[in-house]
Amino acid sequence: MRTEYGPGRRNDLTLKLRRDARGAVVGMKIREGNGSTGARYYVPRPS
Repeated sequence: MRTEYGPGRRNDLTLKLRRDARGAVVGMKIREGNGSTGARYYVPRPS
């Protein structure tokens, strides 16, 4: 998933879903940036 902010600027977003033992999605990990310097966010889903 690639999004652009303004002209000429690009950020790659990597989104991974976190699942429990039953396979239900319990949260998401979002990586933004160019890998080594990317910021990581964890967003738990409301239960």
